[in-house]
Parts: sequence; structure tokens; C-alpha cells
Amino acid sequence: MTRIITSDEQLRRYLPNAFATAQGETPLYDKVLSWLQTAERWLFSQFVGDDFADTFLTLDPDEPVRVTAACVVAHEAMMRAVPSLDLVLTPNGFGIVSNQNVAPASRDRVARLIASLEASLDDCIEQLVAYLFRITEWYDTTIRHWFTATLFPFIDLANLCGFTDHRWANYLGLRSKAIDIDPRDPMISPLYGNMQSLTPTYLFIGTWEIFYTDVVKTYQMMKTAGVKATLHVAQKLGHVYPLWPCSEGSAAREEIAKLILQ
Repeated sequence: MTRIITSDEQLRRYLPNAFATAQGETPLYDKVLSWLQTAERWLFSQFVGDDFADTFLTLDPDEPVRVTAACVVAHEAMMRAVPSLDLVLTPNGFGIVSNQNVAPASRDRVARLIASLEASLDDCIEQLVAYLFRITEWYDTTIRHWFTATLFPFIDLANLCGFTDHRWANYLGLRSKAIDIDPRDPMISPLYGNMQSLTPTYLFIGTWEIFYTDVVKTYQMMKTAGVKATLHVAQKLGHVYPLWPCSEGSAAREEIAKLILQ
């Protein structure tokens, strides 16, 4: 039994029409159940964190982070399952299930399908990690510390280095080279600096900011150190939202101007 994707209908919600099932055929969910279970274990060990799994499963299944997690599981499972689907072991070796109406796909067509699944998987991984960074309870998980052990915790590092295919796999390779940069250097992150004797500080942050939890923790450390600090939080807004051409951004700019003139 799986906990993220629990039915054939739910599985198909995340897959292309190429996986249509004929009437009377074994449901796709049942065919790939073992791969779904493996993909789910991978999701929790690599992204969610086993120490956050129970809390994660209490989130509404319709929340973007849960939907994206299901998308990751579906694409990872199908990418692994496709080469084995419709293979049968005969006395003469493996054969392909076929009939007079449906011909087996060529090796090139299957390869393109797997590549398409992997590309979609990489997109889902990029979204999932961004969503997870917005969850305060995820902040102290082991896997979150794994991601932030470098200055490049996101898969777009692969994009910056010119990789357009196999982005997650390439990110893992690049991460090992970036790990030597110490993210705990106070010159890199104020989280690891001495907050004492700082001048009055005003922090403006949106809840959709990737480093929202880091900023909140920095604010708490400032208050503990006796710094006169004020935290302005805007709901459902992202990075440098005070510069955005919207009413919330305009209001934030006016507030910042007042603070400067004090």
C-alpha cells in the first residue's frame, strides 16, 4: 500500500495519455505498485525527510506541496517501470506482450517516453523543493540541512551550469563539488553571525520567499541578542516583494521610506 498515490485514478492524474488502459486490462496502478512503493520511499528519504514524513502526510492532499510530491512519485515510478511493462518471461527468454491490434513500441519511442518522464520529474522536483522550503516545520529536518549544506540548494544549479537534460542527476554531481563552500560562514549567512551590537533592523519578508524560515530565525536571534528588530511579514508574496508593482509592494516601500526618515 502506498500513502501518496492510493488509486489508479489518482495515478493517471499525473501521467500523459500514453498510459491508457484497455477495458478489462489490469489497472495501471496495480501493474506498477512495486515501483510506486519504491518511488515513495525515495521521496521521503531524499526530499521530505523520514523525520517529517508523518507531519507531511497530515497536510491536505490538495495543497500544492502534496500535489507536487504525488507528481514526483508518479513520474519516478513510471520512468523506472516503463522498460519492464508488458515483458513476460518465456522458456526462451523475455518476450513482449502484443496482439493483432497493438504493435510494440520501438526502442526509440520508448526512450523518448522515458526522457519525457525524466524531464517532467526534474520540473516537479524543482517545484517540490521550493514548496518544502516554505514549510516552517521542515526547517530542522535532516534532509533540509542536507540541501542547505551548500550555497546551491536548488536544482537550478544544473541550469546555471548549462545542463538541460538529467537535471536532478547532474545537480547531485555538481553538489559534491559545491559542498566545500561553507554556508555557515557569517559572511555568507547572518544566521551564523554575532547579532549583538547591531543597529535597529527592519526585515521585510513574504511567506512565499524561499528563505522565509531563515529570515524568521534571523529575526528571532536578533531579538534574543537584544537588537531592536522589527519583522514585516506579507502573506503569499515572494522574494523582494517591496519592489513588486503591486499594492503590497507600494505599501512596503512607503513604510521603508518612513523608517529611513525617522
